[in-house]
Amino acid sequence: MLVPLDWSPVHHYAPARQRRAEIRRERVSSRSTYWAEGVRGALTYRYAAPATMTVLTIGGKVWMTDEPPYTYSLASFAERARGDVLVAGLGLGIVLHQLSANPAVERITVVEHERDVLDLVSPRLPRDSRIKLVEQDFDLFVFRDREQRDTVIWDLGVWSNGGSLKDRLLLLAAAPVLREKYGPSTQVFTHGLDRDPVGEAFVQTDEFKRARSRLWR
Repeated sequence: MLVPLDWSPVHHYAPARQRRAEIRRERVSSRSTYWAEGVRGALTYRYAAPATMTVLTIGGKVWMTDEPPYTYSLASFAERARGDVLVAGLGLGIVLHQLSANPAVERITVVEHERDVLDLVSPRLPRDSRIKLVEQDFDLFVFRDREQRDTVIWDLGVWSNGGSLKDRLLLLAAAPVLREKYGPSTQVFTHGLDRDPVGEAFVQTDEFKRARSRLWR
């Protein structure tokens, strides 16, 4: 699938640094191809023309990018969010731009434990009175939280691309723990496990299974 140049809601971010946190821009070729993981029913994504990718680093380590599969995955969560939304981690704030376009969202609480990320990214967020930023460890916040959340978007672990065993275990445990905390009526979306409805149907097809088999052979 070809990706248009306006695929990312954070493509306008200018390079900047706040102590340990840094936003930088990286050139990507129109020949760069990304495995789409079935998101939006695609096998791969490729840029329609040479583009610039937005990257967040903390202490020199890449923490988040706005590459297409990731950005579209978050968009699918934002489109289905409703009511009181809790977001684990700020990162580049991609999902906040997407949530701001959803009128079914009443409140957005974002929990981020890195002060440098908050200071760097918060001025670049949409001006939306529904957004509240909280500086705290997410696990501690959830333990103390007494609100009823309608939607939780969790994106604190890495499943692939060098993700550690700890990251993978966190990813698998996140949804059951959050549903136990907030109840079965709460929507929990975890990047790396959950897909949009079109993508979920696509990954069951023989076309996707053959392509995945070739990829990991």
